[in-house]
Amino acid sequence: MGYHERGMEKSSMKHVSRLSLFAFVCLSVYAVSKVVPLNEVAATTGNYEFDLTSYYEPLTASGGQELLGQVHDLIVSTHRTYTSYDDCKNPTNVYATDPGDDEGHVRDFYTRAGTTLDKKWDGNSAGTWNREHVWPQNNSAGLWGKAGGGGDIHHIRPEENRLNGIRGNLKFGEVANRESFKVYAKDTDGKDITDFVGGYKSSCFEPIDEVKGDVARIVLYVYTHYNKATNVGGKVDGSTASYFGTLPITNVIASSSNTAKSCFDLLVKWSNDDPVD
Repeated sequence: MGYHERGMEKSSMKHVSRLSLFAFVCLSVYAVSKVVPLNEVAATTGNYEFDLTSYYEPLTASGGQELLGQVHDLIVSTHRTYTSYDDCKNPTNVYATDPGDDEGHVRDFYTRAGTTLDKKWDGNSAGTWNREHVWPQNNSAGLWGKAGGGGDIHHIRPEENRLNGIRGNLKFGEVANRESFKVYAKDTDGKDITDFVGGYKSSCFEPIDEVKGDVARIVLYVYTHYNKATNVGGKVDGSTASYFGTLPITNVIASSSNTAKSCFDLLVKWSNDDPVD
């Protein structure tokens, strides 16, 4: 593996020269919490605009570890409001990030548009939603609690309860012959919701194509933000040291060769194939 406690080996890092993409995919996930206070997000939904030119001004590197470190420093230094794990079950907040067909429903993160669940939090029965750590808690080397990355509303998304149990701590990857290994969310009667959710094997979970880019951008955001600065070439960590630690990308991605390079290659591919919408 191309990863040590101190960060990525140089041999792996050169393959992340496409980090100009990282800058945008990470910050596109992050942007709304930078400019909109949580109480305003809770009060309304919609699209928020801000001056991208001035926000990106601190980024001077063109790629590689230098850019990765600068993106980490920029996110950390501008992230003013950290949501809590409780915030991530507040139906109004979750409707703002994953809206359903109407104000009474939220969208299961891993299903196609149109598959929605009752907005009310009730995360212990089929057909209701639970809080999904896109980067599984057990794969965070003890970093995820109920604050920091473990309570970041860009990272914690609504997932149907039964499906949450199936995904569990599985890494993301590509399932061979995926059509033979489909999994589905369930409704409140315990019946499969017909919209395809993804592929599942004991080794990995493959999301549907329509959300692969979302998964990739969230994983890259978490990796860039919550790794210690020394792991990613940065200089700045926030005042709450417990929010930052060592997050090898191989902890969350299952790739063909199980190297950091192949993991990043897969995430970049997913982000390109499923652009920001």
